[in-house]
Amino acid sequence: INEKLTYGMVITGGGSELKNLSGLAQETIGMPVRIGKPNNISGEVDIASGPSYASAIGLSQWRRFGTDLNVNKPGKGFVKDTITNVKKLFNDFF
Repeated sequence: INEKLTYGMVITGGGSELKNLSGLAQETIGMPVRIGKPNNISGEVDIASGPSYASAIGLSQWRRFGTDLNVNKPGKGFVKDTITNVKKLFNDFF
């Protein structure tokens, strides 16, 4: 995994709030780890500003503003495959 991650790892979701998780993850993978929190949000900021909502808010922002991202270019890759799978999952449920 280290050869594919060049800048470190961002952990999101409710589990990311477990005590010392980022330190343990950093020690385990040997690269920087941080807890991801949503930014550029409005409305119920107090409720949605924690890492528990980061993935959902990020996906909704990507859906709203992500048309400029070059994820539809030909080729295989971890990020493209992940985005494709998440899009399929959301389309199946919504």
